[in-house]
Amino acid sequence: MARTFDADGNNVVDYREMIWGLSLLDKTSVCHKFEKLWEDFRCEDRVEFWDLFTMLTSLAGRALEKRDIFNMAKTLLERLDPDKTEGIDYEAF
Repeated sequence: MARTFDADGNNVVDYREMIWGLSLLDKTSVCHKFEKLWEDFRCEDRVEFWDLFTMLTSLAGRALEKRDIFNMAKTLLERLDPDKTEGIDYEAF
């Protein structure tokens, strides 16, 4: 189990990795839902703007206008990508 929880591969399961790992065991947790989104959209090492826009669109359905989803994706990318690499890595996601 330790290898599964050790996300950064440093052979130590820190607090964050433990909480994330335990929450993945609960199918109703937010962490599990994010993990499922990451897998469903076949993200590899990062999510770029249009990937994020597509994810949010699929989650929102018709509840939000496309321009609102666009602005939400833009805001999320700005907040989760402070180094401006034009993408969000798995940990930030």
